[in-house]
Amino acid sequence: MDNTKSPLNANKEKVHTIAIMNSKGGSGKTTITTNLANFYASHDLKTLLVDHDSQGSSVQWLKRRSIDSTLIEATEAYRQANNFTRSWMMRVPLGTQRVLIDTPAGIDAVQMEQIAKRADTIIIPVLPSPIDIEAVSDFIRRLCKVVWVKNKSTRIAVLANRVRYNTRVYETLEKYLSSLDIPFVTTLRDTQNYIHASENGTGIHDLTKNNAKRDVAQWQALLDWIETPETNNQTESEGHHRKPTIPATALHSSVIPI
Repeated sequence: MDNTKSPLNANKEKVHTIAIMNSKGGSGKTTITTNLANFYASHDLKTLLVDHDSQGSSVQWLKRRSIDSTLIEATEAYRQANNFTRSWMMRVPLGTQRVLIDTPAGIDAVQMEQIAKRADTIIIPVLPSPIDIEAVSDFIRRLCKVVWVKNKSTRIAVLANRVRYNTRVYETLEKYLSSLDIPFVTTLRDTQNYIHASENGTGIHDLTKNNAKRDVAQWQALLDWIETPETNNQTESEGHHRKPTIPATALHSSVIPI
């Protein structure tokens, strides 16, 4: 991404909290979280990674980073506070510009509301499988209700993750995500590049192989949507959410061809 043309230039002084959420496990929340954290840190934004997942995968990724890598601070939010209050544990260091929140699978209603209240932007990754599509339908309905009732300007978007093109199940997922009344911002393909990057505590934008250029290009739409809210949020009107529509047909698709 050419930093001279990046909307980051206009938004560097703002604290922007981005939560990656989906109650379904294995949807790629940690991959999205760590790649966003890596991208922002590499663009000289002071970045905080908040790991709510008890597996601690985002923090483990951070520990694999080279000592020469740009600093990313972390909060292990899944740990018990012990001698510290929860609010102290969750404090944002002075000067932080981007906060990335990795959320757990099976997130309960209380934690969902707490994180949604804190977030400026929520990204929901969805895998192309019948189980994932059905699970995310209920999750989006519950999440949007929380945001809508609170009348917040929190922005919500979905992305298709680990996709294999030209398959019937991806066509079904694409059709479903496109039918939602929230932005469907990008599709990320299924590739070993994300595994290679994770093994080294880096991100997709750090890979120099030619075949990674396609993946970097797929991230551009997501980054543009996050950083230019005034032009890219189809669900906002004068700073407030409409109540989203979840197609009823999607909730009853028990059989999706592969």
